[in-house]
Amino acid sequence: MLPRFPLGLTGWASSVLLSLLAAPAAAQLPETSPKTIDYELECQLLDEGKVIDGVMRVTWRNQTEAPTSELLWHVYNNAFSGRDSVWLKEAHQYQYSGGRLPREYSNTDIEGLALLDLAGDSLRGEDGLPLSLRWEWVPQAKAPMDRTVFRVELPKPVAPGESVTVLLEFQARLAPAYRRNGWGSEGYVHAAQWYPKLGVFEKLEGSWQWNCLPYRMLVEFYSDYADFDLKLVVPKEYRGKVVATGTPQSDEPEVMQDGSLRYHFVADDVHDFAWSADPKARVVRRMWREEDYRDEAEEQKVAAALGRSVEEVRPSREVEMVLLLQPEHGEFEDRYFKATAQALYYMGLWYGEYPYDTISIVDPAHDARWTGGMEYPRLFTGGVHKGAHERVHDPEGVTVHEFGHQYWYGLVGTDEFRHAWMDEGFCVFSTQRVLQKAFQPELATYRVAGHDRLGRAPLGWPAEGGGLRGLATLRRLETPEVAGVPSVSVELFRPDSISRYLAELPGLSYWPRVQDDAVLGLRRAYRTDFYQPIATPSGDLFEWNMRGVNTYSRPAMTLETMARLMGEERWIRLIRAYHERFRFGHPRPQDWFEVVAEFATGARVGASEEREGIVIDWVGFWRQAYRGNEILDFGVHRVANLPHLVDDAGEEARVRVANDQWDVHVELRRFGSFEVPVEFELLWTDGSRSRHVWNGSSETHAVRRLGSEQRVVQVVVDPERKLVLDRNWLNNTYTVDLREDLAAEAGARALLWAESVLHYFGGIG
Repeated sequence: MLPRFPLGLTGWASSVLLSLLAAPAAAQLPETSPKTIDYELECQLLDEGKVIDGVMRVTWRNQTEAPTSELLWHVYNNAFSGRDSVWLKEAHQYQYSGGRLPREYSNTDIEGLALLDLAGDSLRGEDGLPLSLRWEWVPQAKAPMDRTVFRVELPKPVAPGESVTVLLEFQARLAPAYRRNGWGSEGYVHAAQWYPKLGVFEKLEGSWQWNCLPYRMLVEFYSDYADFDLKLVVPKEYRGKVVATGTPQSDEPEVMQDGSLRYHFVADDVHDFAWSADPKARVVRRMWREEDYRDEAEEQKVAAALGRSVEEVRPSREVEMVLLLQPEHGEFEDRYFKATAQALYYMGLWYGEYPYDTISIVDPAHDARWTGGMEYPRLFTGGVHKGAHERVHDPEGVTVHEFGHQYWYGLVGTDEFRHAWMDEGFCVFSTQRVLQKAFQPELATYRVAGHDRLGRAPLGWPAEGGGLRGLATLRRLETPEVAGVPSVSVELFRPDSISRYLAELPGLSYWPRVQDDAVLGLRRAYRTDFYQPIATPSGDLFEWNMRGVNTYSRPAMTLETMARLMGEERWIRLIRAYHERFRFGHPRPQDWFEVVAEFATGARVGASEEREGIVIDWVGFWRQAYRGNEILDFGVHRVANLPHLVDDAGEEARVRVANDQWDVHVELRRFGSFEVPVEFELLWTDGSRSRHVWNGSSETHAVRRLGSEQRVVQVVVDPERKLVLDRNWLNNTYTVDLREDLAAEAGARALLWAESVLHYFGGIG
């Protein structure tokens, strides 16, 4: 559905709307979720951390307007149970990780299902035996043997306002670390999506139904908010080495008769529960207090925009940060904590206070890195690279990002099956802003023998290929099958960090200090072609690379462009209102569009004391950015300073060149199809600057000044770089007199780099 925005308001209606937008935004953060489900789990970790035996008591409340006679459940762990699953079929199709399969398959068995009464006892049939529930796996069209969704048939419908409680016994065998969960050597275990989990009963396409899709490779998760109570028994070597989504109910675990330990965790108002354990890891705890990270200028800005006091917007709830850290990563302890703390502060300030007592950070074991970089309520996994330079955001980048999911996925629970951009895109946007606020900009590095060094190459090595390309780059020799002689494909050379260092001589040829802006770094996504709109559901994307573009970078750049176009004051009100209204909710794109319409309408580009500027059409903006696939690209087409010609008076008409007068022609183009207002700036020979605004609706735009005493020396389109979505910034600036010294330096470095590489390969050849 396209956004239903007002297309434009004038007169009385416009003034009323703008007065409402200027009014302070009232605080309205909900304190609790709808609590649709209760999960009570009693589980035991067996077989050296590879198997989880569990019993669940699950109560589901029908908070909808329709009855249902069935329950649908996810069993995500079965995605890796064999080649016949939807996930592994798609992984083969997309050649995920080179088509690599798990070293061992995972599997979850449903060992029993029974209906319970209000007292928690099993309901019994006419024969007096416990009433077992009928259930079946739900076959998928392209994978009939998929076992990631099952259906439970209820003896009678659950009416609106009623609830049902079931007892479910299961055994989950985890795979060696593979795509988000699993185990590593020496006892490391990361239990994610490890238990059968109810789908979401909601209205889709006009009818009430279970939203419970199979686990697919390009999608993530979606669940209702619940209260969890987990009692987990682990071997004695895990004492003090377990972290989880929930709050521990005692300082020490209960010691069982056989010496094993029982931990008890409770987590309210979350839609998932994960835990990690590692007997060899360190568990470090620190308290987060806002006074240690206070940014008074940012607090004043947010408070003023919202019309609230600083005390109202400042996050003040103490949070215990718990870090499960690998013993060899001690140098990253402070960096993990600082990144988590800064994210807690800034996201709490911008969107609303983090509402939980704890946040757990898991540093994965070296042989279980595939469990890293993933989010769960109140717990996330990070990951580091030994030898990382202090000016590289490692682990800061992944830490801030995965914490950001506490807001965008955790507290605002979007449907990641269909609208993953509302999770990842908002999270990437938030991540880059925190990194920009709290940390020094990254410096470009290269890696030698496992350690980062500062510098960036002026050119890149040719991409590996086959055939003549492979031979020309000395990477691969390939011959076709001829007269029965089989074809040959032999790798000739695989560059490593040492050979690159010797070939390129970075100390001589590299740029020594290249700074990367956290927000503008998103523009690296333009290395990939954008050929599907953001509205495309993640599972329907054509290839793996498009997930990174359409789910992460592109929506984040769209949000950043929006924020810059409307100004920070409007943006602060808009994003805060969206989060507050949909905390513990399941918003859809239309909900977001309606908040945009409410808070962004009336924003202008190019407004100043001298001119009104041009009102932004947010309907058109989102039609192009979301539903369409338009490319945004404005640039300079031509700049000319021509001598001004005048007619001489007299009997014979003659034309002469006027002294010190010029006909100035500035011509701009809209190279893409995306229409949005854009500013541009002219720099004149006397040093003055003039600002102009173009509505961007036509393919061309021109400024002509005849008989000017000044020449234009530079033209800059979008001088404040508000249009982060502009695909090509190289054509945004035109300078009449180029600085040849800069071009000469760049050319010299590139030439030296190329000579070094050619001499190196000539020498080893």
